[in-house]
Amino acid sequence: MGWLGEDPFTTSRPSWAGGYLKDDTPTADDRRAHTSHSFTISSSATVQHCSSLESRGVSNSVMISRSSFIAIATLERDRQQLATASLLTQTASNPPPSRVICVFPYWSSGPDLLRRVIGAMLSGGAKRAGLLPLLLLLAISCGVSVHCQDVSDANRRSLKQSGSGAIVIFAKSPPPSPAPPPLTLNSPTPPGNPPPWWTVSPPPSPPPPPTPLPRHVSPPPPSPPPRPLSPSPPPPSSRPPSPPPPKPPQSSSPPFISQGNGQGTGRTDLKYSNFEILPQLSNVVAVHMVIIPGTNKLLFMERPSGYHPDNSRSIAGTFDLDSRVWVHIDSPDGLFCCGHTFTSDGKVIVVGGHQDNAGWPSGMKSVRILSLETSQLEKIANMSFNRWYPSATILPNRKVLVMGGTQAVGAGSLNNPMYEVWDPDSPYGTLQQLPVNAQFLSRINQNYYPFNHIMPSGDLYTFCGRHGTIMNPYNASFYTLLPRRNGYANAQYPFTGTGVMLMLKPEDGYKFEVMVFGGANEDTTKNLSKPAGKFASRMTVTPPDSSFPNYTFGLGWVDEEMIGERVMGDATLLPNGHVILVNGAKTGLAGDSASGGESRANYPQFWAEEYNPYAPVGQRFTGLNRSQIPRMYHSTAVLTLDGRIFVSGCDRCNPLLIVSDETFIPPPVKAEYRMEYFYPTYWYDFANKPKITNNPPIVTYNQQFLVSYTGEVTNFVAVTSAVLVAPSSTTHSWNTNQRVVKLVIADHDTAAQTLLLVSPPNNNIAPPQMFMLFLLNGDTYSRGTWIKLG
Repeated sequence: MGWLGEDPFTTSRPSWAGGYLKDDTPTADDRRAHTSHSFTISSSATVQHCSSLESRGVSNSVMISRSSFIAIATLERDRQQLATASLLTQTASNPPPSRVICVFPYWSSGPDLLRRVIGAMLSGGAKRAGLLPLLLLLAISCGVSVHCQDVSDANRRSLKQSGSGAIVIFAKSPPPSPAPPPLTLNSPTPPGNPPPWWTVSPPPSPPPPPTPLPRHVSPPPPSPPPRPLSPSPPPPSSRPPSPPPPKPPQSSSPPFISQGNGQGTGRTDLKYSNFEILPQLSNVVAVHMVIIPGTNKLLFMERPSGYHPDNSRSIAGTFDLDSRVWVHIDSPDGLFCCGHTFTSDGKVIVVGGHQDNAGWPSGMKSVRILSLETSQLEKIANMSFNRWYPSATILPNRKVLVMGGTQAVGAGSLNNPMYEVWDPDSPYGTLQQLPVNAQFLSRINQNYYPFNHIMPSGDLYTFCGRHGTIMNPYNASFYTLLPRRNGYANAQYPFTGTGVMLMLKPEDGYKFEVMVFGGANEDTTKNLSKPAGKFASRMTVTPPDSSFPNYTFGLGWVDEEMIGERVMGDATLLPNGHVILVNGAKTGLAGDSASGGESRANYPQFWAEEYNPYAPVGQRFTGLNRSQIPRMYHSTAVLTLDGRIFVSGCDRCNPLLIVSDETFIPPPVKAEYRMEYFYPTYWYDFANKPKITNNPPIVTYNQQFLVSYTGEVTNFVAVTSAVLVAPSSTTHSWNTNQRVVKLVIADHDTAAQTLLLVSPPNNNIAPPQMFMLFLLNGDTYSRGTWIKLG
């Protein structure tokens, strides 16, 4: 679809239209102009649908042609915020390749002139006469940003013969939709797909969960769970005060269309879940996103984007999830493509970054600590090597290891032969240098954001692309190479996959299992339309013992097919050990195009997926709801304290270049400032959700400690387990600090609702830092609380 629009943060406020305006009654000439060329007036069924929309307050309707599908969009623009916008497409048959020819804004002071210009632009005669370029220039010179999908005369005739086309209706933005109602997961009837937040149907009558502040106030207990909602055709009259329950979805008008993935129409396994777009905008693109320990705040960092909603020049800032307040953070130098993790006392540490750019000095050697007191990143040391795309990892001895990253910006730059170690006991001193295994480096292209994990043995697992190694992080002793990850997809930038270490559990001896999801094939560099990887790879790594003097790898990498293709995805571990996949693209690569500045991936993957590592093979992936926002290169996702997933970012999502056969809400500019929450299925299970009422702020290793609890909406709920979750630190599809550790329950007094928990046995299982403590009832988890370990 073609989209266009001017800068949303200017003072002018255009309405949006395409074709001719329904509230500007077309003349006979207008009708002849449209019917005599390649477009016909809408069918009566579609007109009836338009009328019903008008009765619901929808205005500025436009008709381009007879419709086999209906597109509805809303847009609200404001200097400080871009409110929720939506586009819904419903189809009864396969839509034509070119469904909307042009969509663009007009100024209400002159609709007649631009209406006629539009009509001429859409006519085949104008194009054949060579007038279309002239008309485009005229529109652009008047301040209209125009994007038209090129349609050949043959395709235009095909559209005319098939009677296919589009109706596009634009309206003022509705008030923000409430979050979906609570869902009881142990209902005898499995939940269906939730109502899309952008549906034009009336809101359901059951009371929604409390809005939108993350610090949850207990809602009233849900009596019987509400029936899963499905979108239904809008009623012919205005919205009633108490709407009847929505009808089941019609197979001829599915809520979602996903023609290459099997998701959407006919899917019966989509679990109840939801995306919510926040009304606030970030003032920095979330290229890097970090949970700030001990708070409910996020740190955002970016490359200078130039489109900031508040016209600032900042490249960093914090967003408070409780108050929804944004604070700019000063930085001494360039932060783009830096690495980040946490110190043992709960501070955010940021290493490396970008070369001199847009007035920011080079930050490629910098070591910085975030200070919330002064609202700045304070530079405390220099590394010996430039580092662009490094990974930072907290070690069991409280030191921070910095590995990878190239010595200059861009592909082909020199790898770093050394890794460096920052010592918190000498924070301003020179970092220790140790060699990276040369055999490992020779097998990879460039050591961009290596997937590093501290193993329960205390050794370092590192993986990049298709290869990896296990080593001693303290003296650089090399133990073994990992089996090569074969198959279709590479996972190293620009083929960017994502990965996690699965939950560490005491009952299986803290077995170490890793996963890599998606990526792209190396031949995609020659053909950006090549599909992304659709497989996840899982491997168990067993430490040496008396029988085997070195690490062993079982069956090596075992592949499992995902539901959809995904490059540049983000994998987030839930407290129950499941993995949620969001973001990314179905084709293409990470990075900017060689021609300069635009993305090498423009086909978004909107659908979320869930991976259950404990389900039987072949049943581990489940489809979830989808986002309406394209999030590809430089998008991020983190687990928040209340168990939702916060999603943001994408600084290469040009609305004029995005291609999809699904509906979406394009950004007004190529830098994306909208923020979302993703609600996993388990978040809605209020009836069974525990609530932590008391826990100690600090524990040491192998220590018993008492935690009290109640229910979120009832006085008594079951508690079956407890976990520690390390705070997220995410960029470029890699969460450098993700870790879930299950705790031993030494005693459980169900009457008093107290648990006697045992902290992890040593610092290899859980390196010393701030953790989020969660209680679980089966797969349903509580809101987390902060606790310091070590």
